[in-house]
Amino acid sequence: MITAMYLPDNVEIKYTIGDDITFMMTENELSFAEKHHERYEVALVTNIDDESARKIHRLQRLFAYQDGENRYNNCKFTLFSTDYTVRCIVK
Repeated sequence: MITAMYLPDNVEIKYTIGDDITFMMTENELSFAEKHHERYEVALVTNIDDESARKIHRLQRLFAYQDGENRYNNCKFTLFSTDYTVRCIVK
């Protein structure tokens, strides 16, 4: 049996010095991610400056909102201010 695999067409790579699942996006990046939400992934590298603590978080379909949701009101992340800082909700 062959099962379908998720293979993103677009991967945005972001990094942070700490371990928060938080990163910044431009308006263009955010709009593109929303338009291509089914095949868009963010690869967030946390603790970029600490090899022993470094981790890659694959944030798949982050911008695929449920009915009634949008970039400002959804169950996956909080968007701060107009600089588009994205803070993900870790489950």
